[in-house]
Amino acid sequence: MLKIDSEEMLFIDAHCHVWNDLKGQRFGGTPMTAIGSGRVMVGEKKIQFMSAAFADSMSPIEVLEVEMENLGIDKGVLLETPCYGPQYEYVGEIIRKSPDKYVTTGLAYPTNGKERFIEEADEAIKQTNCKAIKFEMPDTPFVLDDPDNAYIFEYLLSHDMYCMIDMGWHDGEYDYPIKALENVVKRYQDLTFILPHMGVSRLWDPKEYENFENLKRTIGLLDLNENIWFDTAGLPMLSGRFEEYPYPKANSAFKLMYDMIGVHHVMFGTDYPGSTAFCTYKQSVDQFVKHCDFLTLEDKKKFFGLNADELWFGIKH
Repeated sequence: MLKIDSEEMLFIDAHCHVWNDLKGQRFGGTPMTAIGSGRVMVGEKKIQFMSAAFADSMSPIEVLEVEMENLGIDKGVLLETPCYGPQYEYVGEIIRKSPDKYVTTGLAYPTNGKERFIEEADEAIKQTNCKAIKFEMPDTPFVLDDPDNAYIFEYLLSHDMYCMIDMGWHDGEYDYPIKALENVVKRYQDLTFILPHMGVSRLWDPKEYENFENLKRTIGLLDLNENIWFDTAGLPMLSGRFEEYPYPKANSAFKLMYDMIGVHHVMFGTDYPGSTAFCTYKQSVDQFVKHCDFLTLEDKKKFFGLNADELWFGIKH
């Protein structure tokens, strides 16, 4: 339990990752391989993917659980990502052992066609009982609002699953397809959409912080469909390219979201362990616990735990 102002409250990391085998691809199909000390090779480029303390560039559940215990985190959402490929056997076993503590997402790639997409989504559900299918733009690029892709959203609706979309961290053709997403969320009013990293919203670009035009547009999706959720994971990875802890610009972005919608449908997340390339796990928690004084006690209860408990674990408070 998280203790704030002498009061204990449920604490959930709604966006973290574990894996025991780097077998996926990243950056539009460029092979990604672990080279140790938290580093990976993407093509010929060396990247500090997480803290050097991760000696073999893997993220085992045992390490995450110690971190969670030390910080009082009660539950975690273990997200899959194409960066390292599906971890269904590994994550599935974790969830079978602790079904009340962890949930996960699945991966399915529309670029492989309808039949293959359905096969991949079915396999994710079978192995992990995942709550959502996660899409990453542009790592698995497709045109969101193309009528030929309607089967994606129809599948999710028919299986009572969420649609989670990482909107992309770069400046390419498929990054931040906000217009297409606006069309989709209007079209599928009964489908729940989850946007990690506050929709990314080009928050990696210092110019975005001048007036937050893209972030405002992302938040405005709630005006089109009330079934939109956000998490705050990875803000240090976005603004950390040009500022340091406690990331005042990132917190100003979060404050804008708060001013527009409060903590309605907003969840705390870290993007552990990728965030550890920029700050410790504790700092990614303290960024919000200690440096967001505008949050009321009731806000904190919802933001740090109750919202995620309702969305991901189906527990209403």
